[in-house]
Amino acid sequence: MKVVVWHGVGGLRLDDVPDPKIEQLTGAVIRLIASAICGTDLHFVRGTFTGMKAGIILGHEDIGIIEQLGPMVRNFDVGDRVVVCSTIACGTCSYCRAGYYAQCDNANPNGLSAGTSFFGGPADTGPVNGLQAERARIPPMPRPRWSRCRRKNQVKRLEHVFQMHGQPVKGVDCAAMDGILSEAKEIMGDCDGPKVRDAAMLSAAQAVEHYEITRYGSLIAYAEELRRPDCAGVLRQTLEEEKATDNKKLTQIAESRVNSRAA
Repeated sequence: MKVVVWHGVGGLRLDDVPDPKIEQLTGAVIRLIASAICGTDLHFVRGTFTGMKAGIILGHEDIGIIEQLGPMVRNFDVGDRVVVCSTIACGTCSYCRAGYYAQCDNANPNGLSAGTSFFGGPADTGPVNGLQAERARIPPMPRPRWSRCRRKNQVKRLEHVFQMHGQPVKGVDCAAMDGILSEAKEIMGDCDGPKVRDAAMLSAAQAVEHYEITRYGSLIAYAEELRRPDCAGVLRQTLEEEKATDNKKLTQIAESRVNSRAA
């Protein structure tokens, strides 16, 4: 595929590179349909921004269509049109939960004091290859802050339930989910060959879905015991979405081809 590569001050080239591929559980590959040229890109070309490494793909303001998804990516589908933000964020640290995505604690692989991580930047921002390309791999962690209606709806439902009880909304880390993801990484490391790894990835993805299904199921049961069918109805919408992801997507993929290939 064709990409715009920085080779030095004043040195931009349209290079041919291999197409990107999914590498981990929560990655994605998108086909770019529009890419902006930022003033920051001009600084790179002119040499007024230091720290660039020759060979980095430029670009960090883009619109694309999802072509591939890691099996643990939720709330997105192949074919979705997405906007990829310039900055990269984990979405789970305290700064991200507060909406300060550029201050993310986890996105920059150079450490907490390295500053904001963004696509197509100098060494101290990652570096992470940019998006002025025919296709791009969206890294699994850090991941970009891209918008999607269904995910927003799930958050809004939870906020609505808090409001119905007159309680403030707050987010906390989930040790159980962290354990499931840690186990998934360990299993992935023990797999021999891509076919077995694909099956393991799907199994890990379903473990996440099953955990969320049980949590929402318990919340609905509590709401019904408290005679709050209004809250139960709101939560049930998300429960049905999680069940659909597990049964209609992950199970179908596993049973149709992935498990048999791994065997």
